[in-house]
Amino acid sequence: MLAINILLSGNNYSKVALLAKFTNLGVPDRCLYDQLQALYSAPIIEKLWVNTMEQVHAKYKDTPIVIGGLYYIV
Repeated sequence: MLAINILLSGNNYSKVALLAKFTNLGVPDRCLYDQLQALYSAPIIEKLWVNTMEQVHAKYKDTPIVIGGLYYIV
């Protein structure tokens, strides 16, 4: 749970590990943290992102959008 919370809080591993060192908290080492991110956190976040983008594209399909002065139809 700590690995996903580090990611979702906007912090990075180094900051949390330093805090844990000064407060005598246990944290997984960097290698385990990276493995947990690759195996569990990243796939779930990517799936959520893809689902959200599909919903946005479905909602705004055929709606003209102007980005940077250029005209797009999604």
